[in-house]
Amino acid sequence: MNKSVGIFLKSGFGNLGLGSGALPALIKCLDAHDIPITKIIGSSAGSFAVPLLASRQFSDASEAWLGLAPSNVSKFHPIKTMRHPFARPSLFDSGPLERYIAPYFSRHLDKIFSPSTIPFEIITTDLKTGETIFFLNSPENKSSLLNICMASAAIVPFFEPRNVNGRILIDGAFSNDMPIKRFIDSGCDVVFVVDIYRGHPPLFVDGDPKELNWPGLLTRSTQINIHQHTQLRLGLALAEQAKCKIVFVYPEIELHHVLFLDFFDQEMKEMLTEIGYWSAKKTLKELGLDSPNI
Repeated sequence: MNKSVGIFLKSGFGNLGLGSGALPALIKCLDAHDIPITKIIGSSAGSFAVPLLASRQFSDASEAWLGLAPSNVSKFHPIKTMRHPFARPSLFDSGPLERYIAPYFSRHLDKIFSPSTIPFEIITTDLKTGETIFFLNSPENKSSLLNICMASAAIVPFFEPRNVNGRILIDGAFSNDMPIKRFIDSGCDVVFVVDIYRGHPPLFVDGDPKELNWPGLLTRSTQINIHQHTQLRLGLALAEQAKCKIVFVYPEIELHHVLFLDFFDQEMKEMLTEIGYWSAKKTLKELGLDSPNI
């Protein structure tokens, strides 16, 4: 396969985990076969891994994922929230996540924005217009990379919107969690899409207390909304298959039952990384691109 390739890491902590194993395998294999990677795009939680993976900082990307815990993602201020419930822009403070990611970006910032890095884009949504805003790894975005990624993962009402260059931005998945047209317009012939849920929203388990509280219901309804418009975008992209082949990197086992809080279990994080690696290897082998030493 001597084609131009794109890689998309979908939104969600599950895809961040799956991608931490899948993307290094994809990138190393494509590099070994001298197949150019035209673009990597990340959305929401996936945006944090993309700059490190595109610059081939695989060990730090893995370390950041495996070290992730609820305490370094967000903080809840009960007194402030209950005292002024409608005056705050979000339920949680995402400062811990920003402080956790900052060292990983800062130590590799020059590499991330060097010519040797695979071109990448981060998806955000303009809160005012609903427009999808893509940020490239171009020099003008170097100083605001962390803020851009925080904006891409700002899923309201849990995390606060971010101001980037005068635009108020929120989670990229709200406007575009299947940017196949973006890849086609960039000249990609093949696009790998990493998707833990295999094209479906997470499973709803009737009677599960994690599902029946209001945060669970709100999260579920948001996921359904994102899934529905993602399917529409995918349908349009599939109609253009002559221009671009879409290859999904799915886990072989069903993981629909794995929910947000499950991703902070250490064994689960390690398992997702391993599943991502072998899912990518299997997909590559089916395309005739097996690389045993990777």
